Amino acid sequence: MIPNHQSSRNSEEIIHLKDFFLKCPFVTIMFVFLIILTIGGVLKMSFIIFIILAIVQGFNLSIIYGAEIGLAPYQSVIFCLGIYTYLSYSTLCILETFEHYVKARPYIRKIKTRFTPVYYFLTHHLGRFGFFIILIPFTFLMGWWIAAALAFIADLKINQAIVGIFLGLTGSGIIALILYAEIQKVVSNPFALAAVFIGISLIIGTIMHSIIYRMRKSGKEIGCPN
Repeated sequence: MIPNHQSSRNSEEIIHLKDFFLKCPFVTIMFVFLIILTIGGVLKMSFIIFIILAIVQGFNLSIIYGAEIGLAPYQSVIFCLGIYTYLSYSTLCILETFEHYVKARPYIRKIKTRFTPVYYFLTHHLGRFGFFIILIPFTFLMGWWIAAALAFIADLKINQAIVGIFLGLTGSGIIALILYAEIQKVVSNPFALAAVFIGISLIIGTIMHSIIYRMRKSGKEIGCPN
């Protein structure tokens, strides 16, 4: 009985992986391509650090570090846009493909529990079409991963979600460029610049966390929209 049970679990995993590869071939191909570049030494350590900074801290530190390794600020923003768009697309593909996978279900349930009230709040005040529109400034203010989670809960098509997320990311990148250009006139030291941008990020993050908390609280009271 145990071997049969183990075999059925393995079969389920294989089926979900096949579905993922068929549904999102670009994600798989790009991931393998990046691994090959890294192992082959083509992708330098400096760019790997750039990617990590982009994921962890956003546009601002990426622009600062990019300038240190010879990238123009606009080039850093373009690279960040590519990274965030790829991550958003990958996240949506993974969530949709593995939604009914037994092992992934608890984690996906946590995402839905956390952000479904926010979706209720937005659709109650804006309607479903308004939700797609709000995805743009939502990404701009709160980042790609929250926007991807909301798009998943809203059952938006991946291509629609990516358009909204990309437009929001583009707005964030433009603001980051403007802030960098203006603050650099006063603060030229890269470490001081990084400290300023981290401080700004912490303030914005605190404000956004408070807004999300209020949306969740109101969304729980509103409940599922008709």
